[in-house]
Amino acid sequence: MFLGQAMPGSPEGFVGYRTLSEFPLLAAVGLDANAVFADYWQNVWLEGEIGLGLSLALLLVGVVLIRYRAEQQRTANLVKRLIDGSPLAIIGLNQNHHVTIWNRSAERIFGYTTEDVLDQPYNLIPPEEQPLADAMFARTERGISLQDIEVRRRRKDGTIIDVRFFGAVFQPGHKEESAYLFMMEDITERKRAAEKPQESEARRGCFLAASPDAIIVVDESGQIVVASQRTENIFGYKPEELIGKPLDVLVPDRSRAAHGGRMHGYLHDPKAREMAAGLGLYARRKDGSEFPAEIGLSPYRCAMGLFVIAAVRDITKRWQAQEELRLSEARFRSAFDAAGHGMAWIGLGSRFLKVNAAYCGITGYSEEELMTRTITVGSCLSIQTRRLVVYARLAACRTRVFV
Repeated sequence: MFLGQAMPGSPEGFVGYRTLSEFPLLAAVGLDANAVFADYWQNVWLEGEIGLGLSLALLLVGVVLIRYRAEQQRTANLVKRLIDGSPLAIIGLNQNHHVTIWNRSAERIFGYTTEDVLDQPYNLIPPEEQPLADAMFARTERGISLQDIEVRRRRKDGTIIDVRFFGAVFQPGHKEESAYLFMMEDITERKRAAEKPQESEARRGCFLAASPDAIIVVDESGQIVVASQRTENIFGYKPEELIGKPLDVLVPDRSRAAHGGRMHGYLHDPKAREMAAGLGLYARRKDGSEFPAEIGLSPYRCAMGLFVIAAVRDITKRWQAQEELRLSEARFRSAFDAAGHGMAWIGLGSRFLKVNAAYCGITGYSEEELMTRTITVGSCLSIQTRRLVVYARLAACRTRVFV
C-alpha cells in the first residue's frame, strides 16, 4: 500500500497513501487524502513513531467529531420532518410563554403562519379559558403531563374551536429554548357530529311528549323498545318500565291469544293502518283496568330490522258520550212512540222523518205514507205547525214538531 514516495511537504523518507481510496478513514468522511496530508505536513511535524501515532489519533478524533456533527444534523432534520408531518398541532413555548415551535398542522388548525407567531407571546387562549390554562401551566411546571384534555382555543379569525390537548414540560438548557411542548387535535367537527344524535334524540323526545297519543315502538319479537311520556298518563306505566317488556302487558288477558295472531299476521304484511272507531279494541292499564282504545299502526324498516310504531288513544270519554247519547235517544224514542198525542219529526226539506202512532191515527195516514210526503201535502197540519216549520227553515236546523 505504501509506494515509497514522500508526501508533499513531508520530511524525506516518509511514505504515505497516494490516493483517496488507499485511506479508508478519510474516504469514509469524504476528504481528499493528499490535501489533508499536504496541509498537515506543512504545519506540523512530529518526529518518531510516537509523534506519528499521536498525529493519527488526533486525526481520528477529528473524523469522529465530523461524523458526530453530521449525525446530529441528520437527527435534527428527521425530528423537524416528523414535527412538520404530524397531523396534530405541535407547539413549543419557552419559559416566557413565547412560541418557539409551530408546525404545519398548527398553521392549518389555527390559521397563523410560523412567521406570525415565532418568538411572539402565546395568544390562543380565550378569556373564559384563562383560569383553566393557568392551572394547566402550573401542573406541567410540577412535572405532571397533561393527557387527553378537552379545551377551547381561539383561531386567527376569532372563531372558537374545541381541541383535544396534550402537554408536557422539560428542562431547557437556555431560557430561549422550548420549555413547554403542546400537542392539539381539532375535534370541533367530531364533537358536533357526536352531538347531532343527542340533539336528534332530544327532538324526538319532545315530539313524542307533545303527542296526545301514547307512542309505543316494538321490534319483530314484540318487545317494546320505545315508549313516550304519554304512556304514563294512559297506561300508568313510566316509559322506562315498559322498555324491554312484551307488548302483551298492555293487552287484556282475554284478548292475548287473538292479539298474538293479529300481530304475527301484521308482521308478515306490514302496512300503515289508520285509527278507526268501532273495532271494539281494549287495552289494559298497569292496575289491571281496561279501557276502549283506538290504535294506529305504522311499520318502519331500517338496518336494525322491522319495527312497528303504535299510536294508542284512550277513547273512554268518547264512548261515554256516545253511550249517553244512545240512552238519551232511546228514552226519547220510547217517549215519542208511546205519547198519547200526535207527534211528528220533520226535517228541513219539509219531509216527515218520523211520526208516532197517535199522529197516524189523527191524520189517517200510515207511517209509510207520511214518509213519502212533505209538510205542504199534509192538509191536516195546523197553522201553528206550519209556522214552526218556517221557523225551522230560517234557523237552518232540525226541528222536532209536536201537534
